[in-house]
Order: sequence, then C-alpha cells, then structure tokens
Amino acid sequence: MGYSIGVDVGGTFTDCVVISPDGSIATGKSLSIPDDFSEGVINSIKVAIESLGEKPHKILPQTDYFCHGTTVAENALLTRTGAKAGLITTRGFEDTILIMRGKGRIAGLGEEAITHPVMTDKPIPLIPRKLIEGVLERVDYKGRVLTPISKREVSTAIDRLKKQKVNAIAICLLWSFKNSSHERFVKETIHQMDPSIFVTTSSDLVPVEGEYERTATTAINAYAGPVFSSYLGALTRKLRKNGFKKQLLVMQAYGGVLPASVAVERSVGVIESGPVAGVIASQFLASKLGYQNVIAADMGGTTFKVGLIRSGTFQYANEPTIAQYSMLTPRLDIVSIGAGGGSIASIEPLTGTLRVGPQSAGAKPGPICYGVGGEEPTVTDADLLLGYLNPDYFLGGRMKLQVQKTMRIFEEKLCKALKLDPLQAAEAIYRIANSQMADLIRKVTIERGEDPREFVLFSYGGASPVHSCSYAPELQIAKTIVPATSSVYGAFGVVTSDVIHEYLLSDHLTVPAEPGRVSRIFSDLEASARDDLQADGFGSKESTISRLMEIRYRRQVHQLPVPVPQKHRLNSRDLAQVYADFEQLYETTYGPGTAFREAGMEIVHFRVRAVGFARRPPFVKTIGKANGGKASASGRRKVFSEKDEAFVMTPIYDLKGFKPGNKLVGPAVIETPVTTVVVRSDQSAEMDGYRNIILTGEEN
Repeated sequence: MGYSIGVDVGGTFTDCVVISPDGSIATGKSLSIPDDFSEGVINSIKVAIESLGEKPHKILPQTDYFCHGTTVAENALLTRTGAKAGLITTRGFEDTILIMRGKGRIAGLGEEAITHPVMTDKPIPLIPRKLIEGVLERVDYKGRVLTPISKREVSTAIDRLKKQKVNAIAICLLWSFKNSSHERFVKETIHQMDPSIFVTTSSDLVPVEGEYERTATTAINAYAGPVFSSYLGALTRKLRKNGFKKQLLVMQAYGGVLPASVAVERSVGVIESGPVAGVIASQFLASKLGYQNVIAADMGGTTFKVGLIRSGTFQYANEPTIAQYSMLTPRLDIVSIGAGGGSIASIEPLTGTLRVGPQSAGAKPGPICYGVGGEEPTVTDADLLLGYLNPDYFLGGRMKLQVQKTMRIFEEKLCKALKLDPLQAAEAIYRIANSQMADLIRKVTIERGEDPREFVLFSYGGASPVHSCSYAPELQIAKTIVPATSSVYGAFGVVTSDVIHEYLLSDHLTVPAEPGRVSRIFSDLEASARDDLQADGFGSKESTISRLMEIRYRRQVHQLPVPVPQKHRLNSRDLAQVYADFEQLYETTYGPGTAFREAGMEIVHFRVRAVGFARRPPFVKTIGKANGGKASASGRRKVFSEKDEAFVMTPIYDLKGFKPGNKLVGPAVIETPVTTVVVRSDQSAEMDGYRNIILTGEEN
C-alpha cells in the first residue's frame, strides 16, 4: 500500500493531507492562486511532503490514491468566467431557462430576499437568448416520436452558434429522458461539424423530469465544463511531471469521488463539493469515535458552513441551487452564510451600525494583517487584535501578521464612526460573527425539529476553532471536537471518501406499482453501475450497490427518498413495505398525523448508488499519557476573554507538545502552524487517541 493524498482548493487556502503507508498523517496549507489554481495545489503538496522530510518527486510516484476537491467550476459560475456556451432545445421552449419557473428571483436566497422579492432580480443568464436555438422535433411523455428531428434545422442551429464562436453547447429537448435518440443525433452532428466543442446532453447528465431544472443543470455543465477540463488538464500534467502515475479522483457534491475522466464530463457535480468533503470527514471520524449525531461546522476564509449528521447518516438537499439556478444533481444538504475569516466588517450606511459580511476579502487582497494588499477590516483581523492569533507563528511562521497596520486601518475605517477603540471594535466583530454562526446552527437544528444539545459539534476549517468556544456554549452543546486535521479538514474528507457513482431515472408510476417493472428499472441501472465499478477496478467484494425510490403523495410536488430491498426480483410484499416506510418517513419529516394514504402515492424517480471502497492506509489510534496527563504551556500573552469581558494573561500551548491523554483548563490558546484553538475560562480541553482536541464545559 502506497501513500494517499487529498487536496482541497478553497477560496483563500489550498489544503493538503498526506497519509503514509504506516497511517501517519502530514498536512500542508498554501495560499490559493486564482490565476492558476493548479499551482496552489502543487504548493500545498510540497509543504505537506516536505514536513515528512521528503520531496514531491519522491513521494508522488509511490502514491496510490490521489483525490481532489476544487472550487474551480464553482468559481467559473459565480464569477461568470465560464465558457461561451450555447443551448439547443425544442422549438417553442427557448425561453424555459430564462423564465426559470417563476422562482429565479429568490431561488437559493435567504429570508430577506423571500420577504422582499421586489428588491431581488433574476441572475444574469449563463446563456443569453441570442445563443439559444430551437429545433423542430417532438417526443411525447411516453417516449414516442411525434415529430422526427430535422437534420437541416439541427445543422443550421449549430452553424449559427459556431458563427458566434461558442466553445460549448448544451442540448436539452422535451422528454429526452424517455427517448434520447434526438439528443444523441444533435450531439453526433455537433461532433461531425466541430469536434472541439464541449457538448452536454440532458439525457446523459440528468435523465429525469423537470423541464426547467433539467435545462438549467445541463446549461451549467456546459458553461463550467471547458474551464474545469482545462484546469484538470493542467493539474494532471504537473502531477505527471512530479511522478504521479495513478488515476486522479475528483470530489463530487453528493459525497463521493469520481475518476477525473468521468468528472470532467459532469462538471456540475463538482460545484459546492468542497463543503461536502468536511461532512464526509465528520461522518468518517464520528464512526471511529462512536458518535451518531454530529453538527459539522466549517469556518474558512469566505463562509461558515453547517451540515448535519443524524443517526450516522446525512441528508440530501431537496432543491439544490447555485447562483439562483435550480439543479437536479444530488448533493448533500449544507447551509452556509458569508461569515468566514475573510468576511469584511463595515459600517451600515443607513443605520451607522457595525455589519460583518457577507462580502469577503478572499485570497486577494485578503485580510489587512496578511500584508498582501487588503485594506478592509475582517474577522481574521479582529481575531489578531484580540490576541487569539500569534502574529509570529501564522502558517508556522511563514507569514508574519501585521498588527500595527491592522490597528491603523481599524481606526480609520471603523473606530471613528463607532466611537470605539480598535480593540473594542475587534470585540464587536468577534461577537457579531459568533452570533451569526449560532443563528445558522439554530436554522439547521431547532427550526427542523432537532435539539442541538443532542449533538456533538465538529469544529473545523482554519478559523472555526477560534470561534466555536463561543457559539457552542450559547447553543448548550456539551462537547466540541476539533479534529487533528481541522484546518485541512476538506482535504482529509477527500482522502477518506470512496468512489461513488450515482444513477437517476424518472418513470412516473402509480402505487401500487407492478413489481416486475420496478425490478427491470433497477436491473438496468445496476448493470451500468457494475460496469462503471469494474472499469474503476472494483470487484463485487470491494463495492456495494444500493437503491432508492423517490415517492410522494399524489398532487404534491416534493418527494422523499425511500430505501428499496436489494433483490433481483421484487414482489408485492417488498414494495408494500417500501410504501409503509415512505409514510413513516413522511411523518418523521413533516410531523405526526401528516401522512394521508387516501390521497394515493406515486413513484417519481429511481436512484442507484454504486460505492467502490477505496483502499487506503490505516487510520491509527495511539494511546499516551505524559507529564501526569497535564500539558505544559510554552508561553503567555494577553488574550481577550469573552467570559470575563476583558484581556487576561493567558497560557499559550504548542500543539506539538501535546500527547494523547494531555489535559488543560481554560482560559488557554492552543497553537498549530495552520490553526488556533481557543479554550474559554469555563472550558477544559483534552487530546484523544486520534490527536483530536475535545472541548467540554466546566460542568463536565
């Protein structure tokens, strides 16, 4: 067994985790490079490998498993720097993606937008109307061809798009998920006329009902695809140059990885996959530690993100959206707000009050204290002024933080208007940011009928362990775990992920459905799953296949996923149990008494998930006890104590001096080269056998 490497590209930093054959873990972090994200990947790998006393060209040839999470496709979409893409659709339906089912003004936005829709607007079209072509053809809801497709019209439409110099084309025809022959014809014609054009068909990508959502998903894939393909090509060449010989794997938003050769054709699946990696890591680590209910809280440079693990499993988003576009590709349910380390603090013009986020300084120009051009106060700057961050030990001393410049700009930008000194302004920023994070956790727990007191908080991301000591007690969460790989947790999640393929098919069946038809649908999907797993190198003993049916009550528009027995031939009793499970799940989701069998039920979608279990080095637990179980401080400095509402002389600990079994009582600050853990005066901290830091309240 060789090395395993995981890399996660974030908005500010690129993180790397290297797991050696003996199970030991090395981490690396470097600034993301927006002009060439692949260069940031190589830099982070270099930092991690050099911490082992080795060089990349020595370790990469011995690497069996290299998995990558990236925001490249997402950035292309959000910054509108994707490909110049065209769309070919059924004549008369050219405006589907522009109409957006009437919900594009508020899709994916917060409560403020929903309550004030007049103040909102639709997103700038990814594909403008002049690049949308309609062709004469028609397939009905049963897949019957009513109007054959016109070869002349298809050629003319492609030629018009070529003259406008598109380099990608999305194809989405009516009912193509029932009969894909017309879409295949259009795709073949494009390849004949210009094989350099990136082509996406809805019948390959998302063969399900939902005209607008299917069109939007296909358009996003065409828009982001060429950019993502170019990036993966550049990264692959650099990895090959350094000796990596195996297959590059790419993180997907539904919680698994795919070979790069497959992922490049499904770029939409990569979007928002970064936050997912942290939830996957939390599920993996929670299973090792024996926890079933976990709040996964990630605070990076730009956002604060929360995912929920309940009874060992996570939830999928009901209506995933990105940039106000609805999508049909499955993804984990993760909620976020603009409250990261780089979130900018400013004065609200109308009220004169302090506001934190959602705008972010990002990697460039970054926070003031980084000294790379930032001129706006951020949460990270506040953390520095409050004494939580060591200006001489950031990134292990590779970056010196600029305290005096930060103080000066705080004075100019905030203090005069607020009539506060810089330290008071920093305290206000810290408290506001923590309140925002506590509110988000309430939304994903209390507002969904969950009690946060029944959960363990996993606090990760470069900035989260500085703040979780504040918002966790506010929510009465008894235990907070800062993972050993906290600051590079996305990369850890990537490297602990399995290879997963998702298959989805729409076939509208009224309950009770004919068992033979249901069995045939699943058999066809599973045949594709087995072929893909075999192509990835996984045999039957190294993989598993599971089934779901999405069911709803008649005349409703939302469905719930229900597990289906893994049998070659289903019978009526099997399906009757599935229907009963749906009703139980419905009442669990919407409340006792909400199920209404008299309305009738219908099956909408069939899903198959194929998992290939990745072969990776062991995750080693160590047992230790040193210095009588007490950690030794390496120094002291003045740090703001939120509990005492004052700066107090606080012991500082270097994580390198910690061993499993070591304990300390707050107030304290634990420093690592890549993150900082703050322990309040009413908390204690202990290192477990996996080198995680466990924070508990004084009553524990």
